[in-house]
Amino acid sequence: MGKGGADSVRKVGTEMGHFVPCLALSTWAFHAFIGTCWRYCLAQRDPSAPPYTSRTWEPLLPFLPSPRWRRFNQLVPIDSLFKTISGSLIIITSYRFPQIVCPDGVREGRIVGQHVMYWAHAMLIVACVLVGVVELVAIRVRFPPGTSAAVMVAAHIVLVIIFSYHQKHEIFDQTIHELVGHCFFVAAICGVMEVYQPTSFLAVSGKLFFHIMGSAWLGMAGYMLFSGSVFWSPVWNAQTDVGPVMFAPIVFIMMMLGLLVFMLIIFALVDLLAARRLRAVGPDAPEEAMLALTQLPISKMGGERQGLLVKSEAAGGYSAINGQVDGDALGSSGLGGFGVERSGCLVRNGRA
Repeated sequence: MGKGGADSVRKVGTEMGHFVPCLALSTWAFHAFIGTCWRYCLAQRDPSAPPYTSRTWEPLLPFLPSPRWRRFNQLVPIDSLFKTISGSLIIITSYRFPQIVCPDGVREGRIVGQHVMYWAHAMLIVACVLVGVVELVAIRVRFPPGTSAAVMVAAHIVLVIIFSYHQKHEIFDQTIHELVGHCFFVAAICGVMEVYQPTSFLAVSGKLFFHIMGSAWLGMAGYMLFSGSVFWSPVWNAQTDVGPVMFAPIVFIMMMLGLLVFMLIIFALVDLLAARRLRAVGPDAPEEAMLALTQLPISKMGGERQGLLVKSEAAGGYSAINGQVDGDALGSSGLGGFGVERSGCLVRNGRA
C-alpha cells in the first residue's frame, strides 16, 4: 500500500472511524438524556403533568420557555432528522462501501482487507440511521407500541457485533474495541428492559449511560491507536508490551465513574429547573399547560409517534390527548404498584 493509501486508512481509522461517530452518537445520547430527565422530573413533581414513559426521541432543549421554541419542537422532529441526515451524510461522504473483492493480482477474487473497515463502520452508521427512519415513518404509520425502541435494540446489537469481532492487528487493538462492544451490549440489555417496562426511568437512563460510554470510549480508542503516543504503543523493543493492554481497562473504569457523576449532576440540575418552572406555572395549572411544558406534540398523531397509546387503542392506558392515566389499566398491565407508589409520592409532596 502506498503512502496515499496508508494516509487514507489512517484518516478513516481516526477521524471518520472513531471521532466523528463518537461526536454524533454522544451528542444524540446527551440530548436524549436531558429530555428524558425533564419529562421524568415533571411527572414526579406534579400530578397534572403527563406520566413518564420512554421514547427513542426527545424534543430539543425542552426546558426553554419560548413559545416559538415550543412550537418548533412540536412541528419539527429534529431528533429523528438528526439521526437520519447526519448518519446519511457520514456514509455518503466518508465510507461509500468501496469495492470489497480484489479485481486482479495475486489476491484476485479475495476480500480486500483494507476495505473491510469501511464496510464495518458504514454498517454501524446504517443501523443508527434506520432508527431515525423508523421514527419518521411512524409519524404516518401506526407501528405496534415499542417498535422504535425495539429497532434501537437491534441497532445496539449491530454495534456489539462490529466491535466485539474486531480481529485486526494486535491484542491491544482488539481489547479496546471489545470494551466498546461491552458498552453497547449492556445498552441493548437495558433497551430490552425498556421495551418491557416503558415507565422505567432507570432502564432508559442505563441505556443512554452505556450508549454515551461506548461512544466516548470509541473516541478514546481512536486516540490510543492513532495518536502516535509512546505511552500507548503496544510494542517495545520489538516485543509486545502488555502495559497498555492492562492499563486501558483502568482508564475505561475512570471514564465510566466520571460519566456516572456527570450524569447525576445533569439530573440534579434538570430536576431543580423543573421544580422552578412548576412553581412559575402554579399548582392549579390546567393539563394543557403541563403538556406544553414537555413541548410534546399535542395532536393524536404526535402522541402515537411518541409510542404512547391512545386510550381507545389499548385496554386502558395513557391518553396522548389529555395526559391522563387510567388506574385500572395500570393494574391490568402489571403497573399498578407503580401507579400507587407515584400517587402516594405526589400526595406526600403536597401536589395532589
